[in-house]
Amino acid sequence: MTKKYISIAQAANRLKVSVGTIYNYCKAGNLGYRCIPNSKKSTWQVDLESIELLEENSTFKSSLQIKKEMAEQYSLF
Repeated sequence: MTKKYISIAQAANRLKVSVGTIYNYCKAGNLGYRCIPNSKKSTWQVDLESIELLEENSTFKSSLQIKKEMAEQYSLF
């Protein structure tokens, strides 16, 4: 079985966090990733399975999600 990978930007969109947060998750070991060396820079890709595990087992909410929930809860109309 081959692993599937997505870009850092795709992972950030999926988890609703910043690109910097995805890099921090990778460096901390919270997400699996691979680094593909290019001529000038390296391209990082995130393991899709590790994202799915993080989504299943995390109670983390982004500030955007919290603001949305607060707006729905305290809506005047």
